[in-house]
Amino acid sequence: MLSGFLGGLPITAVIVRSSVNVNAGAQSKLSVIWHGILLLVCGLFFEELLNTIPLASLAAVLIFTGYKLASPALFIRQWRRGLSQFLPFLVTVAGIIAFGMLVGLAAGVLAQLLYSTWGSHRSAIQLTRYDDHYVVRFNQNLTFLHNPRLQQQLDKIPDNSVVIAEHESAEYIDPDIRMTLADFQTGAAARGIRIDRWPM
Repeated sequence: MLSGFLGGLPITAVIVRSSVNVNAGAQSKLSVIWHGILLLVCGLFFEELLNTIPLASLAAVLIFTGYKLASPALFIRQWRRGLSQFLPFLVTVAGIIAFGMLVGLAAGVLAQLLYSTWGSHRSAIQLTRYDDHYVVRFNQNLTFLHNPRLQQQLDKIPDNSVVIAEHESAEYIDPDIRMTLADFQTGAAARGIRIDRWPM
């Protein structure tokens, strides 16, 4: 009750009670207060009656509620939203089942951070072709971790082409990256490659 008066949504950290409120059509924090009142009344006046409920029945209710919270339809919806949404969701569900709520949530957050970092890493360097002109675009600051990606993109540039570098978005370029760029520039003349706006 106190949690509800102070603006809290659940009276405990149990998702079942929160989902019961939502499924019952609750639209305000008043539902939390009423839920607390009902639990208090049941605990004070119906203790013996509550103890007659078989634990197997309570377990069945929990399993059914858990099924509704993570139904196959929810998995399908997350899959359709793309791997960036599905992978952290799957890691979270598996972590909760295997290790518990807190560890599962932490694993899900970590999976989201790693996936976002990987996506940012892949989009940091882009190579675009216009006939025999190639534009190497640096979309963010580059660290040594981007060196393999840069080397991979530079290897796609054929002989006798024009290469333009757009590096205005990169305020910082790691010395390892600059060394790779310098090596490419050194060997460009022998391959008939003309370089324009190359970072120095």
